Amino acid sequence: QTTLKMLSSRRHFSACLAAHSIFGSSMPTDKVIYSCLINAALEVGEADRASAMLERYGEADIDTRDHVLFFRTYVAMKDVDSAEAILRKLGDKITTLMLNLLLLTCVNSKQPKRAFDFLLDAHKIEERVSEKIVDVVSYNTVIKGFAQAGQPAECFEC
Repeated sequence: QTTLKMLSSRRHFSACLAAHSIFGSSMPTDKVIYSCLINAALEVGEADRASAMLERYGEADIDTRDHVLFFRTYVAMKDVDSAEAILRKLGDKITTLMLNLLLLTCVNSKQPKRAFDFLLDAHKIEERVSEKIVDVVSYNTVIKGFAQAGQPAECFEC
């Protein structure tokens, strides 16, 4: 754990991934270890490799905020369905960062209408919880999606 944290903090991502290649399944199911490994894979552009490690990461003792790593991976993979599954799993516990990563996943996958629907769902969650989830980045991301899709009229529906 300490070695991976040190390698990761010094941006030696290939070394982190080499350690995973050597030790593989014999590595303990620990959220710090798998967080370092998944982040390393994402940093070097190996989203498929990061995705393959998510199951072990999920088996570790992770809390709600640790799910951000799932959303980061799904952005890199443009996997809206998996991101939505995590959103549904977390329910009202979703954070602003998680929402914004989900919206970005939709936009990158050329699904701005789906992003807008998630934005509306987030407002419904806000009615049930005490903190805000939607922020200016949320709206900017959805507007960017509509603009890139050549749907300027929808930009004004936000």
